[in-house]
Amino acid sequence: MHNNIMLLMLIFMNVLIGCQSMNSSSVPAHILPGVVLVSRSGSFIRIGPDGQVNGTLHCNDDYARLEIQAVAPGLVYIKGIQSGLMLAMAGKRNVLARKNILPAILHPDNRDILWREEALLGTCFKTYKSFLEKNDLKRLSRYLALNASGRPAVSTSKYVSRSHFLKMN
Repeated sequence: MHNNIMLLMLIFMNVLIGCQSMNSSSVPAHILPGVVLVSRSGSFIRIGPDGQVNGTLHCNDDYARLEIQAVAPGLVYIKGIQSGLMLAMAGKRNVLARKNILPAILHPDNRDILWREEALLGTCFKTYKSFLEKNDLKRLSRYLALNASGRPAVSTSKYVSRSHFLKMN
């Protein structure tokens, strides 16, 4: 527990120090729309205009600003504000971004862009589990994760630290 608190404090301090230097728009970070998701490794999720999902160390990257919208209790979609693309799980191990072409977000064909947001008890971190996966014991759950180099990954456990994210304004 003590290690988790220390790690959280280190990540928070690094984010605060890094976010003090603003981007060219000179708008304070607390006024910018959306949120950023920072992993325990210190990388921010970035949804690029070409559909690439990766991690960046710069909190003021325009493509790191995300809209996380609840569509049902515990069920969200994650959209890049600048790119307009939705974070999706394609297959069992591929994380990417795509356009939402269907009018109803809860349409069965949109299951790949829906995520179950789960809070980790006793921490400020959240996990994002693919809605594609069933909750049966025969299949492993797929959690959004960023590895140490900032590449998107899929974790099969919510207890693996690379699948823990802190939501920040």
